[in-house]
Amino acid sequence: MKKPERDPGSYRLWPWLSFISLACIVLFPAKSQLASLNIPLNEYDILDRSFSGDIFLKTTTVLVLGSLVLIKSSSFKSWSRFIWHTIIAPNGQDDHQTGIDKFYAGQADIYDKTRERLLVGRKTMLRLAVAQIKATRRSKESRRLVWVDIGGGTGYNIEAMDEFLPIQTFDAIYLVDICEPLLEIARQRFATRGWTNVHVICDDAAKFILPEEDWHENGEASISFATFSYSLSMIPDFFTVLDRVYHLLVPETGILSVVDFYTSSKTPLQSSEISGLERECSWFSRWFWQIWFDFDRVHLGPQRRDYIEHKFSTVKNFNGRNKRLLPFISIPYYIWLGRRTDSNETLKRPKDFESEFTTFDIGYAKTSWRIKYDMRPMQKDMKTFLYSFTWEDPYDDMRHLKISDKDSLLVITSAGDNALHYALKARPKEIHCVDVNPCQGHLLELKLSALSVLSYDEFFAMFGLGQLPTFSDVLDSKLAPYISAPCYQFWRMNTHMFTSSSSLYMHGHSGAALRFSRALFRLFGKSGDVGRLCDADTISEQENIWRESLRPIFVNRLAAFLLGGSIFCWRALGVPMNQLRMVLSEGSVIQYIKDTLDPISSLGTLKNGCYHYYLTLMGRYSKSSCPLYLTKEGFEALSANNGALTYSLKLHTDTISNTLASMKHSSLSRAVIMDHLDWFAEGSQDVTDEVELLFKALKLGGFVLLRSAARNPWYMKTFSSTGFRITCLSSRTPGCKEAIDRVNMYASLWKAEKV
Repeated sequence: MKKPERDPGSYRLWPWLSFISLACIVLFPAKSQLASLNIPLNEYDILDRSFSGDIFLKTTTVLVLGSLVLIKSSSFKSWSRFIWHTIIAPNGQDDHQTGIDKFYAGQADIYDKTRERLLVGRKTMLRLAVAQIKATRRSKESRRLVWVDIGGGTGYNIEAMDEFLPIQTFDAIYLVDICEPLLEIARQRFATRGWTNVHVICDDAAKFILPEEDWHENGEASISFATFSYSLSMIPDFFTVLDRVYHLLVPETGILSVVDFYTSSKTPLQSSEISGLERECSWFSRWFWQIWFDFDRVHLGPQRRDYIEHKFSTVKNFNGRNKRLLPFISIPYYIWLGRRTDSNETLKRPKDFESEFTTFDIGYAKTSWRIKYDMRPMQKDMKTFLYSFTWEDPYDDMRHLKISDKDSLLVITSAGDNALHYALKARPKEIHCVDVNPCQGHLLELKLSALSVLSYDEFFAMFGLGQLPTFSDVLDSKLAPYISAPCYQFWRMNTHMFTSSSSLYMHGHSGAALRFSRALFRLFGKSGDVGRLCDADTISEQENIWRESLRPIFVNRLAAFLLGGSIFCWRALGVPMNQLRMVLSEGSVIQYIKDTLDPISSLGTLKNGCYHYYLTLMGRYSKSSCPLYLTKEGFEALSANNGALTYSLKLHTDTISNTLASMKHSSLSRAVIMDHLDWFAEGSQDVTDEVELLFKALKLGGFVLLRSAARNPWYMKTFSSTGFRITCLSSRTPGCKEAIDRVNMYASLWKAEKV
């Protein structure tokens, strides 16, 4: 009878465990042993006081017995075999096929168990792909749904897919791999499940043939969906394989998904859909992981990813770090979705909304709102948004703008609240939303995608209350097909903004001001008064609470000191030093605070419409006090007809000057630039250049609407000298008791008309 083969992992660990046990006995002898050796025990007082020698014997016994139990456990056996085959056992110099079989032969049955923590992102990739497939098949009729999982090994991906999309939904699924030991596990798995539409093919990824009835001589356009799950990095001839997959994918609806390890050095500035956030790896990470994985025939050089991004059009891209394997260890991995570059069957916008700007490719379901942009050096440091809400009164804007459905607007993106208000109330032809901070565009893009697919309750939970515990799943399964690659990357890295105990509005730079205010209320014991203020039924009750309880917190020397400091103003309030200088040139910070806040309590109750201050005090909106787009009526109008009203929005991630320079002359009728020009130093040439570009881009009779923290901003003379006719629409005087709008944050409102 053949003697059972000893588990290789346990076999190699036994000597080490025996050595450790012996060392414990030698290094920590019992007290009786010390006495027998005539060694004075007083020399071991510290040992005698702290421990007993008998305890060391017992400890050694426990360690040995524990080791025996551990070795006999199935988990230990699995991991010892994993360590043996992946780290210790020599792989030799066999050809690729033989080497792969040899590598996995001894660990095929434990492959899935030992890779759960190592191969992360597989389910996320499948969730994203399923969302894309569903969105695509809703928007257009598709041929047979055929999935090829290349290098799928044990069939884990196919079994996991059943959680997101029933396997019976597919007309056929083919698992292609050259490793017979892993494929045997897959066959057993599928047989147990009883799936008759799943087929296992042992063949080279560059040569496989599918038993499809409509398989052409070369198989062109026969696959709807293809995946590489930690397999592309193990394919030597990846150029040929990727070319073949490109050839096999259906041009109209085909999707390719990849999840794999990677390394990447500092890349030159390129389209943000390709580079994404956190792509660059440190020199040590690049060096270590490439060498480490190379021993197991896994190649982490940038060539594979670079070629796939060159060959295919990127739809989704995520750069992550696997920190689940061991503490302080992070392995770079990426998730990528794309399609053929010759795919031109995208659901187009109506002709009225066609644009000369190139948008991101988000797949076949819809045309993106986001204009493509290249990451600039200064944008790499913009890790979050400055404003999570828009700090201007859109109702006052509408009173002056007088927009029609023939108008084209340029506005600053901010949080997008006012742009959505304009779209709802006036339905203009175009609204160009411009912000150099990519994160502001990510926030508005997320709102637009949510309007397309979420229910009103989900939408209000996200942007009214600022919390959605299921946001991670909603992002992958519902929103992802409608947002650009950089937008997805940002929100995938910041899911906590919706899932944490604090709301969305407590994040970003503006969130710092809200958190600071909340801390002040707690410090002075005024949190209850804040709640009463926001729940007051009458203006008189509101005014009493403000003047008697809360006003002293804001109108004092400490507040003046903080608001007079450039660091706090910028980090918490988004007020740059140049704008602060304009305020100080016309008065004091204390006076500015009084003129801003004192009139607010008399405008109307916070609980029924004064939503800007309700948000800043409560950290959320209510359904009776929120922007128009968050009302039930606003949501239904914006989401109707597949979000037709939102087609007019185009999101630019650039400076206003660069965006204006790319536009045709006389193509705009309105420009709303908020307090943007306050940010420049007095006499700045950049202001002169921007004003001249505004003059060129505006039609005759078109105008700029702008606000300023100063009553008489210096740059209005620049507008006059350029050819604009300027008009001051409203202005605050020191000590004035009336607000100029429902926010009352700025000292003046101006109109500059092209004549």
